[in-house]
Amino acid sequence: MENYKKQRGVTDLLKKVPLLKKLSDKEIQALSKELQKTKVYKDGQAIITQGEPGNGFFMIQSGQVDVTKKDPGSKKETHLATLNV
Repeated sequence: MENYKKQRGVTDLLKKVPLLKKLSDKEIQALSKELQKTKVYKDGQAIITQGEPGNGFFMIQSGQVDVTKKDPGSKKETHLATLNV
């Protein structure tokens, strides 16, 4: 029952994503099953690091994420955006 509730919550979340609106209910359910592996990140922990291969798909279920870019030739980072739910 717990897995069903978790998948239902993910399915409901996916239906709210504008990019996924064209998917059928069957496709949304299939995607939901694939997204059952959730990960919680701690404050300040990097999710994706500039220059590393992008081999994942990330969605914010709750909280806030700062998007930054390293300036070429320095260690300085420029804040680009804050994403939150």
